[in-house]
Amino acid sequence: MTLEVLIVEDDEILVLIHESWVKKSLISVNPISFFNGKAALDYFLNNHKKDKQYLILLDLNMPVMDGWDFLENISNYEFAEQIHVVIVSSSTTLKDKEKATTYKNVIAFIEKPINMESCNRIKSLSRIASYFSN
Repeated sequence: MTLEVLIVEDDEILVLIHESWVKKSLISVNPISFFNGKAALDYFLNNHKKDKQYLILLDLNMPVMDGWDFLENISNYEFAEQIHVVIVSSSTTLKDKEKATTYKNVIAFIEKPINMESCNRIKSLSRIASYFSN
């Protein structure tokens, strides 16, 4: 099984930064980016494959469909079990971090922007670590 990486972030500069770190850290050589949750959800509805797992680096505050709405929507589909979400947010509120734990797809909450340290943390998360071991 392969792991496909998606970056869902509305800030174009942060998309470039996150893509760069994801590539440098070898989380993925070819991450796919979307500027809102609706575009990412549409991608899943049209392109998900049963032989893939998905890692999503998800922003919370976006136009069209925010991260919370995206999480609610994916939980309605059978492919939800293939999706592992790392919330990447500027929010530091305990309320958001606690809310994130109520979603079974969320495996971590990281403050943005990501860097090599946060990428290494992502690679060590138990639900996806096997994709990064030699």
